[in-house]
Amino acid sequence: MDSSQQDALQTVEQVLAEQHLFRSALMELSELSYTTKDDSAFYQRLIERAVEVVPGAQGGSVQLNVPGTTMFRFVAAVGYDLQGLQRHTLDMKHFFRDAMDPVARIVHDLEVDSRTPEIAEWLETIGRLSEIASNVSGPVLSDGHPIAFLSLDNFEDRNAMSETSVEMTTVLSRLIGELLRRRSLEAELRREREAYRHLAMHDPMTGLANRRNLDISISEALDSASRRGRPSAVLFADLDDFKAVNDDLGHEIGDRFLVQVAQTLSRATRAGDMVGRWGGDEFLVLPYRLESADEAMFLAHRILDAFEEVFELGDGIGRSASLSIGVGWSTDSNTSPGELIRAADDALYNAKALGKGIAQLGKV
Repeated sequence: MDSSQQDALQTVEQVLAEQHLFRSALMELSELSYTTKDDSAFYQRLIERAVEVVPGAQGGSVQLNVPGTTMFRFVAAVGYDLQGLQRHTLDMKHFFRDAMDPVARIVHDLEVDSRTPEIAEWLETIGRLSEIASNVSGPVLSDGHPIAFLSLDNFEDRNAMSETSVEMTTVLSRLIGELLRRRSLEAELRREREAYRHLAMHDPMTGLANRRNLDISISEALDSASRRGRPSAVLFADLDDFKAVNDDLGHEIGDRFLVQVAQTLSRATRAGDMVGRWGGDEFLVLPYRLESADEAMFLAHRILDAFEEVFELGDGIGRSASLSIGVGWSTDSNTSPGELIRAADDALYNAKALGKGIAQLGKV
């Protein structure tokens, strides 16, 4: 075998070795993109592997678009001080290549006249701009706009980057795009699931916890109180003479009235207390950690005091609200949700019988 044949064989072997390394890296990164929840870790691993396998690469970075702007932030880097790069964002117009061009490109001239002195100094000192002999970069486009950039650099050889470097950079850029698209879809699915869950667990008119939500929460609160040997309580609140509001003003105004009642209840309770609509004009408060029946009654009176103002219901209509409250209280660790609610309901009945607008205590 003559020298030319040996050179050709070595070239083929080198190409095969590069392709093998690249396929291995691609398989690793593809799996990682599905399994990792930490995007920063994924981007850092991607740029590390890119520098390892892309011919000519000695350093590089990943930049992501700041949504709604033309600015890009550095999220991963090799051969650079990442924290230093993250001191600033880089405007798309200050890139050294056409950011709208969808094709990966080899670039040698990284100077841009329009950069501000601050950005120019930052790119020189932190971005090692004058040290870069050759660069290949690939954009990730969405609806024709760049949402990310993969940039790889060589600091020694102007001719270090090859067409193979371009092809590999293009593939890795697409992998970033696939990750971003999937992350976006997953986020949308999470939002939809949360919206459905919220609808299933909240009253659509007032936004408060609904009866199903309250049933679950009361059971959980009693289980917790039982394990810790703590007392438990619920406050059952019912509007006084609400039927007259609907009869006099109509159901639309009545609904506005209920919404304002719900908002006032939420403001009157403490952080950690749960407020829900039991049904109709009945509301339930599940207090967080009350130590005594006196504390429970204090909370009930605090709620009653919050209903002294007249509600403005629109169209010049004002109406005051009156509540009666029954407080269910138990120190028995074996109390069931039904027993606690019945105690509150009986106390509410007594409050109504004694003249309304007051709170009464009922013990299990």
